[in-house]
This record gives sequence, structure tokens and C-alpha cells, in this order.
Amino acid sequence: CREYFEAKEVYHDDLNTLVLSHGYNHMAPFDQMMPDEIEKIIGVNITGTIFMVQNFIWATRANPFRKNIIIIGSMAHRKIFNTDVVYCAAKASTASLVAGLGWEFTSQGFNVFGLHPSNTLGTPMTEKTIESIMDNQGMSRPEAEAYWARNGLLRPLTVDDVAEIVVDLVTSDADQFQSGTQIEL
Repeated sequence: CREYFEAKEVYHDDLNTLVLSHGYNHMAPFDQMMPDEIEKIIGVNITGTIFMVQNFIWATRANPFRKNIIIIGSMAHRKIFNTDVVYCAAKASTASLVAGLGWEFTSQGFNVFGLHPSNTLGTPMTEKTIESIMDNQGMSRPEAEAYWARNGLLRPLTVDDVAEIVVDLVTSDADQFQSGTQIEL
């Protein structure tokens, strides 16, 4: 792969931050999940993340300044949910990836962070998750929304809240001392 990227000359001398905020989930009981759904969950959430981070490192390694890699994961990396076993396993793998990348690449000029929000308003997964809770738990819409929203916070988390934390991480002077850590929201 490295030869491919060297041949394509995909280096970026002004790029300093990669923020990954992608994911895929298909909520279903583990014993009823189809192999193609399992492969897609693993492929998007962990394999895709690995390839994107690897490409970023290859493309920016020569830059003389610190670079940032922020992988927005999920509280599912540490909290198991009904009908979400494969997704939780993929997000746990992502958290492990963050720790390993921090260990390996902090000394090479990269800050690596895992940012793990709880349920967040305004994301593509919000509606899908509420509908899945209704289907899998047999709940009404109001019951499913209440179940989804319970997170112990004073107000629901928003995409703007997550974005503010990303900006704080990228602009912090102490960031290299926290590289490889998981930030729970």
C-alpha cells in the first residue's frame, strides 16, 4: 500500500488534523444478524477507520508540526446494549486502536484521541436507534425516546457539543500528554 501512495504522491504539506465521525449499525439480536450486516458493521467501524488513519499518517508524516487524529466513537465501546453486540465490539476495537496509535505515534508527532459521546441529538443514528428500540423492545415512540435519552446529563448532548470538544483538543497545548486517551461524554 505504501508504494501505491508514494506513486500517487498524495502527500499534504499543510494538513494537520483528521476527524473521523463515521459509523454503521444494524440493531438485531445477535443470533438473528445476517453475516453481511456483521461484515458491514466491522468493515465501516473498524477496518475503514484503520485504513483512513493509516492513509492520513502516510500523507502527513513528513510535516514538521504536530498532527491530530480524533476518532469519534461511541459510548458503546464500554457499555453493552441489547441487539447491539457486534456494534459494541467494533467500537471497543476502535477504542483499543486509539490507545495503540497513541502509544506508537505520539512520539512521531501525532496526537490521537478517542471521543465517545452518549446518544447525541441531530445525528443520522438518532432516528434509526429510536426506531430500532421501538421494534426490538416493543416500546411506543414516547417510551423509546425516553429510553434513548436517559444518560444522566442535564440536557441532551448535541453535535455542537461534540464539535466544541474537538476544537478544544486540536487547540490545546497539553494535547500530546493526553494522546491515546479516551474521552467519555
